[in-house]
Amino acid sequence: DIAVIGLELEVPKTGTVKLTGEQTAHVESAIEDTCLGWSTASHTLTSTSTDFVDRLVNACMVSANPRLTARLGLGNGGNYAWSARQPGIVVNHRSVLQGISGQASYTIRLNTADPLWLMGHNTKVVARKGKISEIVASIAEENGITETVIEPTEGDGLYIQNYCPDTRFILERLRPRAVNAQGRGNYQLFFKNGALHFHTPDYQARVHVVHYFSGGNEDLVQADHSTEARAHGASSFRLIAYDPYTGQTKEILPASGKSLKLAESQPVPITGFNPTLPYHLSGNRPQEADQMVSVAKEIARMGSYQLEMQQTGTLLIEKGDFVNLVILSGVASTSPWSGLYYVRQINRAIREGTLASKLFLTRSEINLPAHGVRSEEHTSELQSRFGISYAVFC
Repeated sequence: DIAVIGLELEVPKTGTVKLTGEQTAHVESAIEDTCLGWSTASHTLTSTSTDFVDRLVNACMVSANPRLTARLGLGNGGNYAWSARQPGIVVNHRSVLQGISGQASYTIRLNTADPLWLMGHNTKVVARKGKISEIVASIAEENGITETVIEPTEGDGLYIQNYCPDTRFILERLRPRAVNAQGRGNYQLFFKNGALHFHTPDYQARVHVVHYFSGGNEDLVQADHSTEARAHGASSFRLIAYDPYTGQTKEILPASGKSLKLAESQPVPITGFNPTLPYHLSGNRPQEADQMVSVAKEIARMGSYQLEMQQTGTLLIEKGDFVNLVILSGVASTSPWSGLYYVRQINRAIREGTLASKLFLTRSEINLPAHGVRSEEHTSELQSRFGISYAVFC
């Protein structure tokens, strides 16, 4: 299939302008799509007329929020399957003038970020009270975001946003304290398909079955960060809470059995690591300290085992999905790296009709040889427990 991209620029007093027409041609695009913070993109085009930059792009940039909408398509003969439209803010652009007089033209690069970028640059001072999920919903409303996918959190609290932008406030102040009804944290914050997402990895996602054969066209990089993860609290973690009212300190340990587990087992924990988080108790007692230590451990665990997988010509897998990866390294042999992974980021590049994707996959455990890859029955059980739809991709 041939890969194409549709770009639409919102120009004040002119309206929406398609950037692939008689005067402009697409050269390449690079997209970094992440589950933690704002995603970015870079689009390079050529224009046969200086009027495109001098009038349309400059008119867009002087507006309060210069916007560019992008969507990817795969197909042939004019029949394309399109991804959802992804809104973006034009953060900056670079133009190269070529030629002179009537022969002058531009090569232009438009650099964009999703709406979380705007939320990351609006410093506020405000006291926010209630459940963390409700606070995130109110922040989205303040920023004009009407569509949200927010998982309810447990516990009420008072949180001070002190000269802090919204995105940073959510990631650094609210996320470390957010837990769901099952007592699990590791909430992700991202923008996808026109909606703001704030939830645990398994709250809303799809599962894709991917078969990887050694020696194929796709590259697969395996990275074991388990020792580093344990150094940051993946196997042992404690919080030392100081109560300024009584002058007493208390050691708080994370609750066991709460973390999301995607593989059968993991190696024996490495001894010698016991990270400590010092904390002054606030008015959000006593649940806040318990939440913080459990969430910190779960976040440290999730990056223990990572895969980077190269693919061409597919839009089925999106960030925030799960991949059930079957790695066949030999005849009737399955790699311990097989199994379920969370798709935390996807980098896509489109050039000359070709779409290349790099998937960044992560999980907390690895399958030991005695366990092997998870069965289809186990995957179906996880699908039912997570409430995940099921899709197949080979």
